Amino acid sequence: MARVTLTPAPINRARQIKAFSSLAFGEAVKRRRMAQRITLDEMSRRTRFAVSSLSDLENGRKLSFPKATAVCEALGVRLSVLVAASESIPEIRPHRSERTR
Repeated sequence: MARVTLTPAPINRARQIKAFSSLAFGEAVKRRRMAQRITLDEMSRRTRFAVSSLSDLENGRKLSFPKATAVCEALGVRLSVLVAASESIPEIRPHRSERTR
């Protein structure tokens, strides 16, 4: 029987995985919503989430899977599409007043 040696695949250092950013995701949601000319009030009716809750999502706060999927459904887009769109948004740093202490 022939001996088989497995070698690990080379690491592609040029392609680095970007960490998920709730700020960038929220920005992607806001851009998609505004492109479709949907107000936060209308989005609230479609998702049954409060306007303040949706605003929090768009500003990178209080992101949850149920909220994200409801927003995607209301916008008629897959969650994976918005996640991919958020990866193309330059790194966004929170305002000093929004940083955690």
